[in-house]
Amino acid sequence: MKTFILRPKVKLNLAIIVILCVISGLFFLGYTGFNLLSGLRAYVAGEGLWAKAQKESTYQLIQYAFTGDTVRYQAFLDALQVIQSDRAARLELDSDNPDNKIVYEEFIKGGNHPQDIPILIKLYKRFKNIGYMRKAIEQWKIADRLIMDLKKVGEDIHNHIVTNSMDNHQRVQFLSKIDVLQQQLNEAEVLFSYNITLASQWAAHTLCIIILIFSAAGGIICFIMIRLIAGIIRELNDKNIKLIDQAETERAIREELKQSEERFRRLAENAPDVIYRMTLPEGHYEYVSPASKDVFGYLPEEFYEQPLLIQKIMHPDWHDYFATQWDNLLAGKMPPFYEYPIITKSGEERWINQRNVFIRDNEETPVAIEGIVTDITEQKNWEQEKEHLASELRQAHKMEAIGTLAGGIAHDFNNILSAVIGFSELVRREISEILPAREYIDEVLKASSRAQEIVRQIMSFNRRSTGLQFPIQVHNIAEEALKLLRASIPATIEIQEKIDPNCGSIMADPTQIHQVIMNLCSNAIQAMEEKGGVLQITLDSIEIHENGSETAPELKVGSYVRMIISDTGSGIAPNDIERIYDPYFTTKETGKGIGMGLAVVHGIINSIDGTISVDSQKGQGTKFILYFRLVEPEETQKTTKMEVFPDELKGIENILFVDDEDSIVNLNEKRLKQLGYKVTSKTLSADALDLFCSESDKFDLVITDQTMPMMTGEQLAKEMLKIRPDIPIILCTGNSFAINDEKVREIGIKAFMVKPVKHDELAKTIRQVLNETVE
Repeated sequence: MKTFILRPKVKLNLAIIVILCVISGLFFLGYTGFNLLSGLRAYVAGEGLWAKAQKESTYQLIQYAFTGDTVRYQAFLDALQVIQSDRAARLELDSDNPDNKIVYEEFIKGGNHPQDIPILIKLYKRFKNIGYMRKAIEQWKIADRLIMDLKKVGEDIHNHIVTNSMDNHQRVQFLSKIDVLQQQLNEAEVLFSYNITLASQWAAHTLCIIILIFSAAGGIICFIMIRLIAGIIRELNDKNIKLIDQAETERAIREELKQSEERFRRLAENAPDVIYRMTLPEGHYEYVSPASKDVFGYLPEEFYEQPLLIQKIMHPDWHDYFATQWDNLLAGKMPPFYEYPIITKSGEERWINQRNVFIRDNEETPVAIEGIVTDITEQKNWEQEKEHLASELRQAHKMEAIGTLAGGIAHDFNNILSAVIGFSELVRREISEILPAREYIDEVLKASSRAQEIVRQIMSFNRRSTGLQFPIQVHNIAEEALKLLRASIPATIEIQEKIDPNCGSIMADPTQIHQVIMNLCSNAIQAMEEKGGVLQITLDSIEIHENGSETAPELKVGSYVRMIISDTGSGIAPNDIERIYDPYFTTKETGKGIGMGLAVVHGIINSIDGTISVDSQKGQGTKFILYFRLVEPEETQKTTKMEVFPDELKGIENILFVDDEDSIVNLNEKRLKQLGYKVTSKTLSADALDLFCSESDKFDLVITDQTMPMMTGEQLAKEMLKIRPDIPIILCTGNSFAINDEKVREIGIKAFMVKPVKHDELAKTIRQVLNETVE
C-alpha cells in the first residue's frame, strides 16, 4: 500500500499556472486597452490628414480664384478627395449592413495607414453612439457638410472663371465665403480633436481601474486556487490506491506485447509496400514482407538466402550510387529516403522509394536498419509527363512572346518599308529608262516587295498562318535569292549553281520558299566565313519509285522537285544533329544567331508537306536535301504582270493626311502633290481631329494610319464621321489580319490599304473613293 503525496515542486507548478492565468488576463486587458487607445490615436492621425487636406483645398481654391490656373483647381479637387473618401467611409459605416471592403478602400484613399484601418472600423462600430465618440462623430458630420459647401463654392468659382464672368466684386464675395467656411471648419476640427482627446483620457482611466480591480481579484483567486489544490491533494493522499500485483502486471504486459506483434505481422503481411529489417554490417535480411514478390519479383526467402540482394536488383547504371550509399550507411550516415530504379526478376524496370531508420545499441552504434520500400513507378511516369507538358507550355509561351515581339518589330519595319518603297517610286519616275540607275531602283523595289511579303509573314507568325500557297516555279525564286546573296558574301566563298529551269512547279508561298533558301544559304556562308569554300545549290526534278529515296524514305511514290544546298564548311557535330531544328538551339557565337533559322525552315517545309534531311560530318561540310511535291503543268497558274495605272489618275481635291511617322507624312505629301491634290498633314490624331472640327467642310478626303498613339485610325474615323457623315475616309494599316472590308464598311470607312502602299495603288484608290463619293 502506498500513499499518494503531492510533492512541493508540483504544488509550486500549480501555483505558477494559476498566476500565469491571471497574468494572461491582465495582458488581455492591456492588449484591449492598447487597441482602444491605438484606435483613438488613429482617429487623431486621420483628423490630422483631414485637416491638412482641408487647409490645402482652401489654399488652392483661394489661389485659383486669384490666378484662374486650372492646375490649382485640380489640386483643390485632389485635396477634397481625401476628405470625401473619409466621408464615404463614414457613410458606409453608418449603413445598416456596412461593407468593410468599401470602408477599407475609402480610408486608404483618405491617406490612412493600412494597419490603422481595422481598428478604426471596430472602434467606430462599437463606440459610435457612446459619449465622447458620439460627439466627435457629430463634429465630423458637421465638417463634412461644410466641406460640401466649400466644394459648391469651388464649383461656382470654376464656372465663373471658365465663362470669363468673374469680376473683382464676385471674387471678394467668394473669398469671404471661403473665409467663413474656413473658420467654421477650424471650429469643427477643434471640437473633434477635443472630444477624441477626452475619449482617450476616459479610456485610459477606465482601463487603469479595471486592471487594478482585476489584479486584486486575480490575487485572491490565486490564493484560493492554491488552497483548493492543496485540499484536493490532501483528499487524494487520504485514499489509498492498491498496487496491482507485479506478476499480474507483467502478464498483462506480455499479453499486450503478443497482441501488438500479431497486429504488426498482419499489417506487414498485407501492406502493399515492402517492410524489411537488415542487420549491419553484413547486410543480412532478418525480415522481408511478402510484398517483395509484387515489388521486386523476388520472394522473401530469396532475400534471406542472399545478403545485399538489393545490389543485384538495382539498375546497373546505379551500382556506383549503391556503393557510395552503402559506405555512408556503414559510417552512420543515412538520408531519410532513397529513390532509384530497379530491374525486377522478370526484367521490368521500375522506380522505388526507400525510407530507412537506424537501429542503434546502447553505445549508439548502428546495428540494423528498418525501412519501407514503395513502388513509385506510376508517380515517376506522371512527373515525367507533367514535366513534358510544362516544357511544352513554356515553349508555347516563348513562341507567343516571340510572335508578339515579331508583330511589333514588323509594324515598325512596315513604316520603314513604306518610306523606302515610296521614295524609290518617286525617284524611279524622275529617272530616264536609259540610265543604269533606273535598273538599280527596280532592284530596290523588287527587294522591298519581297521584304513586304516577309513582314506580312512575320505578322502572321503568332497566328500560325501558313501563307498564301499557289503554284510557283522554284528556279525563279532560287535565282533571285542567289542574286541577292552574291552582293553580300565574301570573295573567298564560291557559289556553284546547278539549277534546272525545267524542274517544274510546286504549291507554296513564294516568300516562304525564298526565306528557306536564304536561311539555309546564310547558315552555309557563316560556316565558311573563316576559311572560305564552295556553296552549291542544286535544283532538279526526281521520280520516287516504290523503294523511296535513301535520304527521305518516308516520301510517297510520285514526282518531286529536289533542292540540295551544300557547303564545305565546318560541319555539324553528331550530338547536335538531332537538335538543329529546336527553337533557340544554336552553336554560333553570341550575336551571330538566336537559334530560330532552322526552326523556321523546318516549320515552313512541314506546312507545305515537304521533307528536309541533313547529311553532315564535323569538319567535312553540310548538305541539306529538300523535297517538294511536283505540281502538274495544268495546275500551274499563269503569271500576270503587275497592273500599271496611268499617271492621269490625278485630282485637285483637298486631302487631310494623318500618320504619326514623319517620313511617311513627307513621302505622301510629295506623292499627293505630284498627283495634283492639295494636302494638309498631321502627325497627331488629336491635332487632326481638332483641325477637322473647325474646318470640316474644307476637306474632300481623309487618309489616316491605323496604329497611332492616344487615338487609333478607327477611333479618329468614327469621331470625324460624327461631325460629317459624308466625309470619305481611307484607312492605312500594316496589319491586314486585324481589319477587313466588312469591318471598315461597318464603321463607315470607304476603303483600306495595307502598308507599305505603292504609288499606283494609292492613286487608284483615292480616285476610286472620290469618284464613288461624287456619284
